[in-house]
Amino acid sequence: IPRNTMIELGLPLTRFSEFSIEDFVWKTSCAPAKLFGLENKGHLGEGADADITVMDSEIYRPVMSFVCGEPVLSQGQVLGSPGKFIASMQGREYVASLGIGYTETDVTKGSLYCGRKKS
Repeated sequence: IPRNTMIELGLPLTRFSEFSIEDFVWKTSCAPAKLFGLENKGHLGEGADADITVMDSEIYRPVMSFVCGEPVLSQGQVLGSPGKFIASMQGREYVASLGIGYTETDVTKGSLYCGRKKS
């Protein structure tokens, strides 16, 4: 999910009252986390990764971002290391073999999953 595109295209809709800032936060943070079953993402509660993006509502762009509490974006400049893939339990070995960092998720806990029910 291209998060920066969602910010640049979605944030202006709050100015025109197409939806509230709370709706925008839900659509760009909470809902995607639930979709992929990422229980530690999309909120700032206990156990969350502390991923935060500061947005400029005048230019509709992210200006600062933190991942796991560490700065990764400041004034449009990327800081630190590259991002991570989201990998299922079945895909983690492949992603790791490529030398790419990943966050593991149990897709059966996400709202995207519609597999067979276990009996």
